[in-house]
Amino acid sequence: MEYFRLRHKNLTTILIVIIFIKLFFSLYYVAEAGTVELNANKIIYDDISGVAAAEGNAVLSYGDVKIFAERIDYDDDAGKVIASSTPGVGVSLNNSRQSLRGDRLLYDINTSEGILTGAKSMVAVDGKPVYIYGDNLEVMPYELAVERKVITGRSSFTGDYVIKWDNVSLTTCVLDHPHYRLEAKRFVFIPKHRVVVKRPRLFLGEKYIFTYPFDYIINVNRERNVKVSILPSISFQSSKGTGIGFSGPITWESGSINFDALYWSEIGFEGSIALEQRIGEDFSFWGKLEHSWDRMWNEKKLRPDISLRYEKPYWFAQLNWRNKQYLEIQKNAEYQYRGELDTSPEFVIGTPWLRGGDAWYRLSAIWGSYRASTILENGTEETEPWKSRLKVTAEGYIESKIGSVTTFLNLNTSTMFYDENSMRQDVISSIFGLRYNFGNVKMGTAYAKSWIYGETSMSWDREFDNEKIFQMLEIPIGKYFYFNILGGYDLKADFLGEMNYTLRYLNDCMVWDLTYRNDRYWGGENRLFFRVGFTGTQLEFKKADIFNPFDKPVP
Repeated sequence: MEYFRLRHKNLTTILIVIIFIKLFFSLYYVAEAGTVELNANKIIYDDISGVAAAEGNAVLSYGDVKIFAERIDYDDDAGKVIASSTPGVGVSLNNSRQSLRGDRLLYDINTSEGILTGAKSMVAVDGKPVYIYGDNLEVMPYELAVERKVITGRSSFTGDYVIKWDNVSLTTCVLDHPHYRLEAKRFVFIPKHRVVVKRPRLFLGEKYIFTYPFDYIINVNRERNVKVSILPSISFQSSKGTGIGFSGPITWESGSINFDALYWSEIGFEGSIALEQRIGEDFSFWGKLEHSWDRMWNEKKLRPDISLRYEKPYWFAQLNWRNKQYLEIQKNAEYQYRGELDTSPEFVIGTPWLRGGDAWYRLSAIWGSYRASTILENGTEETEPWKSRLKVTAEGYIESKIGSVTTFLNLNTSTMFYDENSMRQDVISSIFGLRYNFGNVKMGTAYAKSWIYGETSMSWDREFDNEKIFQMLEIPIGKYFYFNILGGYDLKADFLGEMNYTLRYLNDCMVWDLTYRNDRYWGGENRLFFRVGFTGTQLEFKKADIFNPFDKPVP
């Protein structure tokens, strides 16, 4: 094995791309390394041309970056790298975290331009491998990308690199013929700023399903990203009938507009449009206008909702204003509150879920002025006067695993202070549970109890003591099929309050859920949900809105 070391006067950056940010992409680069090292079975260096030709197990190292190929040609004067291999062997670009493979690599160190043909990669997202394939992957300076109209230029981004990858296909399936894949004709990434996926298309097996109607843009440098359900959606509610519709975003560098539209067989159209706009580094504005039906008034109304948020990594502050927010809150077995709530204003300060080892916790304080309206049993409408409340909440979750049994405890304590007659209401809620297996059968048992002390001056936030026990059972009924049952028994009312049944198809990369909720409480609604999701991703159709005491917090 021969060894060769080169020094180049203007060595700046070798840029390596591994793409998967929220919608399967991420990128990194290595900068300011000054030495290129070449290893191979055979190296020939031409002093006149300044070209080193390495053949046989060739490796070029540059800082944290390594290029593996059967042959690597490096021009020291021009700063150009050419790496190639015979078909089936390929070229590999690695650093300590990721790797990128292709058929042939051309890279210019002086201009920071490069092309990797037949590029492919595997990255781990939430412990799941994501496989990415494509044609030519190009790296270029930002100014050159603007000149070539790869992107629309913005002066605040000057100096960044841009990556363009053509005909990208990605999946979490390891199979040669994956169960699903996403395809896009072009993918553009601006490091530290945003990802643009050009109208991605979804395939199930070899069958084309739909094309996303807009370019999908992911803001990289935002600490809080909007989670979006990809269209279409279908669901059922006993009071509304069957609903068919769509949801999805139109996004840009600093914000997005999200649409949600459903046509119900019993009540007709419902829909909403929501705008989120980032303002500077730490502020964001969120506004939503919803046109929806409610059971109490049996009519559709416009319901505006506005928020201004200031966010840091470990805390946030938010100012809210809402009008005609419709509430259906199951207080206990015999009582469900229904009404409308106006909020003007509401100030929130708190933390996201923070994690330490096997424990999660978060804190919040909410002060607001509220006015509630409802319809009494005699049919008359009652509107309460404006009232103020301060709510302080601490939540914690911890779990411990012994063998195949996991124990967990979820504790929530809140205190509400009211401006009327110095009233105060304290709420303590806990869920203690077990997750365990019997062979291939997954099971869980949870005990939930809440204690209420004091009283409130408001009707909508009045709490009641509750005591329930939940049982979960998931049985495999074939290679990929599972049947899940989740039931909740109300110990205070001494009856079975809810049953949820899910038929699940789960393979190595996809999950299909059909869930039926039988809500047996007074005023409850039966619902049917359909969901399709892709493991290792955040891409999914509508998810069932069901309380599951076995879910972990999401930090």
